[in-house]
Amino acid sequence: MIEHRATDFAALDLADIPELAVFDEQPLLVLREMVAFDSFMGLIENWFASLASRIERLVGAAATADLTKLTETAHDMAGTCGCFGALRLGELAWQLEQVCHAGDLPRARALVRNMVPVTAATRAALRRRYLYH
Repeated sequence: MIEHRATDFAALDLADIPELAVFDEQPLLVLREMVAFDSFMGLIENWFASLASRIERLVGAAATADLTKLTETAHDMAGTCGCFGALRLGELAWQLEQVCHAGDLPRARALVRNMVPVTAATRAALRRRYLYH
């Protein structure tokens, strides 16, 4: 589990944020033991669809300066990422939620821009591991 610390986001340089692994299989191994294979694969496919929808909402909300939608979507995304082992994306979503609470739209937009390629990398990692075997 990722430990979050109180951070002064006004003084935070995004380049100083340590980079976590894109994918940690451990949460999925636990989930895989709890459900039938077909159900497990369905969960991954559904998460892929919801992930695509969430990143689109984030990009749209960043473009329209909708901090409320950014905050809500980031919060939702941070929670689901942990369940699927998407470490880096979950951490970025958590950081996005925090900067939105602070009202820092420029940093929020920067985080959303960073989340787009990380989302693609996360999807690719899960596809390689679970959907092409």
